[in-house]
Amino acid sequence: MKTTTAYNHLTRLKSRMDSIYSACNTYRSSHDHILERLKSEIWEDKALAKCPSWVSASLSNHSLAKLDEIHRHFTIWAFMCPDGKPRVWEQLDEETRQSYCSTGEDRKTGNLFWLKLTNSNSHFGVVTEQTFTQVYKITSDIFA
Repeated sequence: MKTTTAYNHLTRLKSRMDSIYSACNTYRSSHDHILERLKSEIWEDKALAKCPSWVSASLSNHSLAKLDEIHRHFTIWAFMCPDGKPRVWEQLDEETRQSYCSTGEDRKTGNLFWLKLTNSNSHFGVVTEQTFTQVYKITSDIFA
């Protein structure tokens, strides 16, 4: 395969990958859903099998960067509370913290939850003088 053809496939598949991640971010999809879509729409692409290995390596690196972006900016590790709302560790009362620290079969654990931008006036956040602020809330949509 010619290098230009391989590069064109890389560009096409990267664009498709960006679209998948963008949609999953918008609809706060689970990690499993993202992996299913990537498998069916990227990794099982017939042209990819004919491409040189650097195309797959580049796509893999791009996918890892997109997942890292989600982990860093759009999800948070939190714990489901008895009232049905997820909260970070610092917001838990002592009794709830103890229930998460217990061992055994009834042990509880936290999850990665999607964050949702809550600024009502602007998608870009609130700007005051030289400060740029974005306000997020923890959703009940689990990422992991």
